[in-house]
Amino acid sequence: MTRTISLALLLGTALALGCNGEPELYINELMADNKSTLDADDGSYPDWIEIYNGSQKTINLNGIYITDDLTKPTKWELSGLTIDAGGFLTLYADDDEDLGANHLPFKLNKGGEELGLFRISEGMTIQLDAVSFDKQETDVATARKADGASKWTTTTDPTPGKSNN
Repeated sequence: MTRTISLALLLGTALALGCNGEPELYINELMADNKSTLDADDGSYPDWIEIYNGSQKTINLNGIYITDDLTKPTKWELSGLTIDAGGFLTLYADDDEDLGANHLPFKLNKGGEELGLFRISEGMTIQLDAVSFDKQETDVATARKADGASKWTTTTDPTPGKSNN
């Protein structure tokens, strides 16, 4: 019985973490020039970023950071947020973190930039995911072709908070 429980706990932990032991979190989709696609709670149309949890476990984002400057990997901690197994989280890049935990203290550069997800472990900065995007068109999203996949595309039919598959 003890071995079965230990194996189940180990397997559960492995499923929530990637092969390298890191959470299976992906920057899955983004829009840096949102004019009419997705409105925030306050009726505005801010830039947005979708994070995908590719694991079979809910992931607590305490200790996970997002940045639009890879030289500053701990720019913003995603504390107080979770993503369900196989789920999605939409973050508003509106430079107004006072509006809630899913609002970021920066906007996206529609001229192009880099985004990264990081965590700190035992004093080491670990990159979980990063994406570089070029100039963005109004209401056109940059998205992974399939959730968590390595290939990207642009789309006029964005799916914030939903699967790209």
